[in-house]
Amino acid sequence: MKPNQSDRGTVESAMVLIPTLLLFLAVVQISVAVLAHSAGINSIQGQVSRVALLHSLQSSAGLEIEHTPLPGGGSVISGSGQRSIPIVSPILIGRSALTLSGIAVDENHN
Repeated sequence: MKPNQSDRGTVESAMVLIPTLLLFLAVVQISVAVLAHSAGINSIQGQVSRVALLHSLQSSAGLEIEHTPLPGGGSVISGSGQRSIPIVSPILIGRSALTLSGIAVDENHN
């Protein structure tokens, strides 16, 4: 029995569809992880800068603040926190959280 002309290539396209879908999901997951990393860094840096500008000693939720005095006066304020990576595809294996940090200089802190 000869294969029908319309059925030619359905097997090949099905074999290509699964790897293409996996590649697409991997690219989407990497893009979301990079975006989450950038947004998390901006958020942490903003919170650390706010602490330096307003001389607030209390930390925001999930943010660890450390003041390191400088020899000539002032201090370096560093903060770190964890943010989760949104999971868009089942391909993500391993860590689903990022540890991010930010620094600021407070010249008026005694």
